[in-house]
Amino acid sequence: MEIQVFAEGKTEEKVIEKLKQFFSHTFQTFDCRGKDRINEEINKKLGPSIGQQPVRALILRDLDDGENNQQIIQSISDGLIQLFLERKVNAVPQFQQLPSHKNVFIWKSTSPDFHIAVHIADYRWNTSFTKRTIDDLVLQLALDQGVAAHLAQKQNVSIGGQVIIQKVTQEIPMLLQQNGFPPLSEAKDYVRLYAAVIRMHTSPPVFAANVLASASNHLVQQNFASIIEAIRAL
Repeated sequence: MEIQVFAEGKTEEKVIEKLKQFFSHTFQTFDCRGKDRINEEINKKLGPSIGQQPVRALILRDLDDGENNQQIIQSISDGLIQLFLERKVNAVPQFQQLPSHKNVFIWKSTSPDFHIAVHIADYRWNTSFTKRTIDDLVLQLALDQGVAAHLAQKQNVSIGGQVIIQKVTQEIPMLLQQNGFPPLSEAKDYVRLYAAVIRMHTSPPVFAANVLASASNHLVQQNFASIIEAIRAL
């Protein structure tokens, strides 16, 4: 069975690339280039399959400031209803919250054969952050001492993992604030800072891929448990 994944950006794509090893399914991930184009991409990619073959889909959404889970689910439901109307399919999505993970919502239909899961990022590494994103989970994993040490070793940086963590999470942010810079406001800020400290001159998605490659399977499964459960629920 193929699972089609609709992601806000390329970091999610790197996460799915790692998580797929834990499943026998095949995965096809679409970078929707932002939350506002997810419904459009679902329409384009899933529309032709409805009523013709089974559909299994996963949506990965960040939770921006001012949003809530209900608004996100309503937006996705509205998009699906419009899609079904265009395809002359009599179905109305009724998402149910996954009991084990309150940030995962599932809807399964037998006619048409259509299963969809919505995973909404609910972890915020710093309570002052303006949004909850997949990068918060990447950052949490990168701040494991063993992962930090492995990343430094790969970059030929002779500094212990705990020292890197202290520099990234405390010393440098404090120094910036003391010099009049505004506080770092989202996980991507810390991800970029982290990459600079260990001389990994790359983008947040590539940084995420390196972090995932440096972590044990157990840590990855523990850190991304809610996404794994969303996939299993399909």
